[in-house]
Amino acid sequence: MGALIAFSLGIAAGIFGCAIGAGLTGSLPAAALLGAGSAALTGWLIYGRRIIPLDETASSSGLRIVSAAASLVALVVLVRLAVYMVDPSRIAFSFIPESKWEVEHSCLTAYFISAQAASGEHDIYDDALFTAPDDDTLMMEPRPWGRMARTACLQPSMVPSR
Repeated sequence: MGALIAFSLGIAAGIFGCAIGAGLTGSLPAAALLGAGSAALTGWLIYGRRIIPLDETASSSGLRIVSAAASLVALVVLVRLAVYMVDPSRIAFSFIPESKWEVEHSCLTAYFISAQAASGEHDIYDDALFTAPDDDTLMMEPRPWGRMARTACLQPSMVPSR
C-alpha cells in the first residue's frame, strides 16, 4: 500500500511539475523533464521516508480498492485540468467544457484589474472596470478581457466595506 501511495503522490507532483514547467519555460520537452523529475523525486521521498507509519491491516480490501479507484479518477481530472492550464485554447480539457461560465471565468481577473487600476488614478470600486459598457445592472454582464472575462461577481466593490 505504501508503494501505491508514493506512486499516486509522485504522479500528482509530476503533473503539477509539468504544468509549472510549461508555464515557466514555454517548452513541452522542458516541462516533461521537470514533471518526470518531480514525480521521481516525490515518489522516492514518500516511499523511502514514511511520514507516518501505515498499518496495512487497518483498512479492508474493499476500502483500498475504492481508494485506488478514486485516486485514479482524481489523477485523470488533474491531467485534464493541467492540459487546460497550459493551453487555454483546448477548451475540451476544462472542468466543464459545455459551460461558457466555467470556460471564460477566472477569479484572478478582478484582482489583476484592480491592481492595475490602483496603480493609476482609477477607483478600484468603480463597476465600469468590470462590467460591459451596456451592462444591465441586474445581469452584471462581465467585460471581455482577452479570452477570459473580467469577472463581475468577484470585483472588490462586491466586498462589503468595513
